[in-house]
Amino acid sequence: MTKLGIIAACMLSLPLFVPACSDTEAPGTPIDETPIDEPPIDEPPVAEPPIDEPPVDEPPATMPPDADAFGQSMSAWGAAWWTWAFGVPEDENPLFGHDCDTHQSGPVFFLTGNMGSGAETRSCTVPADKALFFPLLNATCASYVQDDLCCNANDEELEACVNGFFDPALTIDLVAELDGVPLPNLDAHMTDAQPFSWTGPEDPATAFHPYALPTGPNECGFPEDARNGMTKGYYLMLAPLSPGEHTLRFGGKMTFPEDRVFEVDITYQLTQK
Repeated sequence: MTKLGIIAACMLSLPLFVPACSDTEAPGTPIDETPIDEPPIDEPPVAEPPIDEPPVDEPPATMPPDADAFGQSMSAWGAAWWTWAFGVPEDENPLFGHDCDTHQSGPVFFLTGNMGSGAETRSCTVPADKALFFPLLNATCASYVQDDLCCNANDEELEACVNGFFDPALTIDLVAELDGVPLPNLDAHMTDAQPFSWTGPEDPATAFHPYALPTGPNECGFPEDARNGMTKGYYLMLAPLSPGEHTLRFGGKMTFPEDRVFEVDITYQLTQK
């Protein structure tokens, strides 16, 4: 092989055999074809398949106090809660421990506390996909006639009445927890004063409170069938719970300056299905 032929042959194998291409190399010198160990080629790492982990049960969303839930503000839902509560006779009313599904309708399911009688445990089955709405502490005032006195004759008087239940001089403690986990920012869930009206029992023997009855004949200028009120309070709405069993505890305590105490402490054993 000529020198030109050797150079041409070396060009073909240049990446591996550069040392064989020398001007002093004799014609015909055999090419060393001993294999050379090549450095390993770095290959991109192969992604391992993800490990399936069991889902973590997260607490349901507590709807913000300024949320528009199902077309209404939380203040409006507070008024709807009282419209419902005043409309149920005492012997059926969940406020007194009767069946929780009484007169329930729509996308929101109402739960109740009690009339300030302390700790109580109840059971309740809630339909699937229903949000829960309930008061921690709430109050209402209504227009009524007592001993010829015209009480809460207009919205201004009603609002002043209901605001009095949440005077800054009061000490207020709130509690709400689901399955043992405290729900956050309870103090932020105070609603605005909201007017409402209702229909319900006509017989004092079945109405759970005199407020729930029509005004009746009066010299105050109230329509005889008037049922007007105003509400304010700490209300929560929870997104629908996961199907199954849950424990919901809620309530609060108002301590008045004269050390009088109003306290609600309700635990619901819930089944959402």
